[in-house]
Amino acid sequence: MRVQLGKILTQACEGKYIDHPEREKYITVLLYGRGVKERTINEGKIPVQFNAWVAHTGQLIYSRINAENGAYAIVPHYLDGAVVSKDFPLYWIDTSQVLPDYLFYSLTSDAFVKKAQKNSVGATMRRLKEPVFENMEINLPTIEEQERIVSQI
Repeated sequence: MRVQLGKILTQACEGKYIDHPEREKYITVLLYGRGVKERTINEGKIPVQFNAWVAHTGQLIYSRINAENGAYAIVPHYLDGAVVSKDFPLYWIDTSQVLPDYLFYSLTSDAFVKKAQKNSVGATMRRLKEPVFENMEINLPTIEEQERIVSQI
């Protein structure tokens, strides 16, 4: 069965005004399904005050700018409470329908990344915007079948 991502994901919109950017922990999403890591802010590069999203353990995160390069991940526990700019949408996963590891596997597959490339728009900085992402589909087998697939990868 195929399902739209918007049917199994709910955008997380916990905002936070960052008035002391130098005190925050930031996330960056790595390309080609390599996960996430804490973003190091080099001296002289500390962002100005801004509105951010707060990430939580188990949420899906992707980079709008690098979705076409497989920049998807699940937020690990050690980055709970870290912040991201609006270019890194966060989603709660309906785990009654999809296993986070299976979702990650699906989103970083060659087939899905090609769809992301096709659906990203922009002249210089191509982005995969949330409404388009949420309308994209993945195969969604039963939880039992997802468990079997995940155990093999």
